[in-house]
Amino acid sequence: MYLSHGISGISVGVVEEAETDTRWPMAGRNETATTSITPELAALILADLEAGESVRGIARKYHLHRSTVTRNLRKAGVAPIQTTGVTKQPNLVKEANLLREQGLSLRKIAEAMGLSHPTVHRLLHA
Repeated sequence: MYLSHGISGISVGVVEEAETDTRWPMAGRNETATTSITPELAALILADLEAGESVRGIARKYHLHRSTVTRNLRKAGVAPIQTTGVTKQPNLVKEANLLREQGLSLRKIAEAMGLSHPTVHRLLHA
């Protein structure tokens, strides 16, 4: 049974006769639901990735889970680009430390740098 859902062309398939796990006497049926995307949506996802958009941003844009986007990119033979986290950027770490030495609070540093205060905390303890 397949159900079509949403404007993004998501189709959800549910296996009606799932296999029973015979390794354990108490194991029940394993039901599997998969999310697949249309070829048109796959082309849009690839274009967005090539334009530099993140997997998370693409997933939000098309109302998909990140793993669905990643799985479909792998099917297309494309490895998602992994961005470097903010704590791995030495210029941001230096800037946060300089502002902290000047006596600014985490929230003031976050406001000045355009980041959240938990991110600033991670920068200062990187």
